[in-house]
Amino acid sequence: MENLVPIKFFGKRENDNNRTEPGGGGDLPKWVLEGNELLEKYQYTKEFIEKLKVNMIERKDQTVPITIITKLNENATAKTHRSEIVGIFENRISKNNAIGMLGDDEIILKVESLDSLNLINDKISNYTKNAYGLSGIDELNIFKPFVNKEDFDEEYKIKLINYKDYNLNTSISRKFEEYCIINNISLERKQYSNELIVYKSVKVNSKIIDEIKSLPYIYSIEPMPKFNYTVSNKSEGEKSDVALPSEDSDYIKIGVLDSGIEKINQLSPWIEGDRISPYPPNLIDTTHGTAVASIILFGDSLEGKNFTGLEGCKLIDGNVFPDTTKETITEDELIDNIREVIKEKSEDVKIWNLSGGSTDEIDDYQFSDFAIALDDIQDEYGVLICKSAGNCDNFVRNAPKKRITKSADSVRAITVGSIAHEKNTDDLVEVDYPSPFSRIGRGPSYIIKPEVVHYGGNSGIDKNGKIVTSGVQALDTNGNVTRVTGTSFSTPRVTSIIASLANEMDEEFDPLLLKALTIHSSNYGNNVNMNQSDKLLQMGYGKPKNAKEILYNDSNEITLVMRDTLSKGNFIDIMDFPFPDSLMRDGEYTGQIFATLVYNPILDGTQAAEYCQSNIDVKFGSYDYKKERDTTKNNIFNPIGRENSQNILCDSLYSKRVLKNPKNYFGLSERMLISYKDKYYPVKKYAIDLSEMTTSNKTKWLQGNKKWFLKVTGSYRNNIERVFQEKSETLSQEFCLIISIRDPKKEANIYDDVTQLLEHHNFWHNNIKLSNNISIDIND
Repeated sequence: MENLVPIKFFGKRENDNNRTEPGGGGDLPKWVLEGNELLEKYQYTKEFIEKLKVNMIERKDQTVPITIITKLNENATAKTHRSEIVGIFENRISKNNAIGMLGDDEIILKVESLDSLNLINDKISNYTKNAYGLSGIDELNIFKPFVNKEDFDEEYKIKLINYKDYNLNTSISRKFEEYCIINNISLERKQYSNELIVYKSVKVNSKIIDEIKSLPYIYSIEPMPKFNYTVSNKSEGEKSDVALPSEDSDYIKIGVLDSGIEKINQLSPWIEGDRISPYPPNLIDTTHGTAVASIILFGDSLEGKNFTGLEGCKLIDGNVFPDTTKETITEDELIDNIREVIKEKSEDVKIWNLSGGSTDEIDDYQFSDFAIALDDIQDEYGVLICKSAGNCDNFVRNAPKKRITKSADSVRAITVGSIAHEKNTDDLVEVDYPSPFSRIGRGPSYIIKPEVVHYGGNSGIDKNGKIVTSGVQALDTNGNVTRVTGTSFSTPRVTSIIASLANEMDEEFDPLLLKALTIHSSNYGNNVNMNQSDKLLQMGYGKPKNAKEILYNDSNEITLVMRDTLSKGNFIDIMDFPFPDSLMRDGEYTGQIFATLVYNPILDGTQAAEYCQSNIDVKFGSYDYKKERDTTKNNIFNPIGRENSQNILCDSLYSKRVLKNPKNYFGLSERMLISYKDKYYPVKKYAIDLSEMTTSNKTKWLQGNKKWFLKVTGSYRNNIERVFQEKSETLSQEFCLIISIRDPKKEANIYDDVTQLLEHHNFWHNNIKLSNNISIDIND
């Protein structure tokens, strides 16, 4: 049993700010065409431009741009190549013609006039000068809307093309609304996000859909998604004694976006205010919402475990779902309900639990409209939503699990899967393994979703072929203890952890910090023997610790938090990172290092797979010494650099034999070394043990009088750079970086050593401010 000390904020110093330096090399890529191949590509492009001219001349309304799709050469998808390709279609009449993406290799472009087409034609006629851009084009087509037509559906979601021009979009919207009035088509404009122009049309048949899809500004038409939810529970038939709120305590508030909370004796004292609901009582079934609320509030006491550390909260009953056995709810209605509830309580309720949503699987390269709407709501009102990953019953058919549901791909939200808390006779998985019903990642564009997991039950098949469940404990609408299973009931535990963190800290509410702390603390059970890629798919970064464990260190470790904003054109390079010499043993640095980077990427809902428009990377490692650099050279901006440096957050440095050893405790529960397929991931986590580095790499990078550095860099996609350049605004992104250093032998006083080094090197640092000066004990 040990007395613990709080984690620390620290900040960069003035001389840690550096300017981004230009890269070298102006040579054309090897895939740029020459000779007859280039001539053929020019002729193909010219013929397409001529077809566009005919199309534009024949149009009745020439104020609507022609929209085209440019499929990129597989070698030309990088940002540096894309600007050359887009440049082919831009001129003095038409600027910023790139208006969106399809998948990850098709650009949507607008062409606004016949004069613009003539200028494009003139440009490509000098095809040797424009060989770079022409070579990057694989295929050109006129855009056709995506239409999913169902004869039995009367409610449709109709999206218009976003031309990235306010006046043009306004004009097009009016045209569409006027068209619908003339043709007696019922229409309602819906608020999803600033980038999505969405309408809902009711009582629409197939003939009308065929007419609408011919309009030149239609992006997509599909049946408006509908939602329902079910909760299966097994009542224990007994009441539960639970705590009552103290009059002297100022409890944090948690919003429950669900089916309503029953005012049973145990919950009623904790519910603040009246239910916020668009539904009359006869269309409300509070079963699901009551179970969720009871786990938020009493999850620890019901299970007899300190999973979250939450010691009470006030519940806000946001009834956004009706009883779906009596009343259907469509996607737009659910989004409206969520937005209205959060808007009403946004001043004092910042943490929201959303355990319901779609049952449809996410796409590989397209973030869902529902997720984009949730991101927009969270940004507008400065809140954090904890979202369930979704359930599936494929285990009944011995089929692979489905991927997370649409809405669980929200970038700003923290998405939660489920793991098993116990294993009974017919259950399929062991304790701490992913629940059989819990949906898996990754998210669109390979981002890590779900980010975390918690206990939501187990399940299996009995000898008669029927589904059996081992549920977690909750309360039913009569106040009895019941057993429930699903990611709906693992999610509220993470909501409680985040609320407890916010309650313990005397800091301004910061969703980025709370999300980062939660993920940083997460790990896998010591008995979960799965390879790392499977862990990421099924469990994200693992199960978070309770709030007090997150906020405190013992003397053998330290957790440093950097909360900052990084502007385009700058990077952070801390060359005096306070790595303790007490971790050098026998001339070699040792220790375990954990780094979690969470940032708020700039989002653009028109960009498909490139929804996340900005990126931040972190490098941490050793080097030999500082060196002066010649700033008189054109591409040298920073006077001091590092000699012989190495980023140690790199899996190629570590022993493959050790990494694969199933008996390695650190590997089972903690290790996280990811080779990212793409860099635009809003969450990145590394956990390494220096003892696992290969012998040769230890000699190179861990021995001798090494210095330590921390480098944080940003990058942006071509689309957002052009948008901000047009508006003369500076690009920037907020981030939270958490680094923990631990002595696995528990011998060195890391906390004091690093604190002294922070002082010695003149870093600003401060213990995290806590609401109560609590000293806690935990078992090793």
